[in-house]
Amino acid sequence: MAMNVYCECSIGHVLCKLAQGLRYIWPDPEYTLPGEPAMTYRRYQLGPRPLVALFKQWCRPIATKGTIGTFLFGYRLMAQDAHD
Repeated sequence: MAMNVYCECSIGHVLCKLAQGLRYIWPDPEYTLPGEPAMTYRRYQLGPRPLVALFKQWCRPIATKGTIGTFLFGYRLMAQDAHD
């Protein structure tokens, strides 16, 4: 999720940003963060399963059948947005 917030940053930089917030609750100056190659390799090891499970658990349509304007001729109206 943090990679979506900081989409212009590399994985290593996003990890550094997250670790900055952790310094308040875990102020160990000797703790070193894993490098960017380690993060990339770990993502490769995990594969898509964690994100697929997260998507299936939380991504659902918000509108119900009672919400005005969400259905037309028995079909749910959908929109897709993309930006360059």
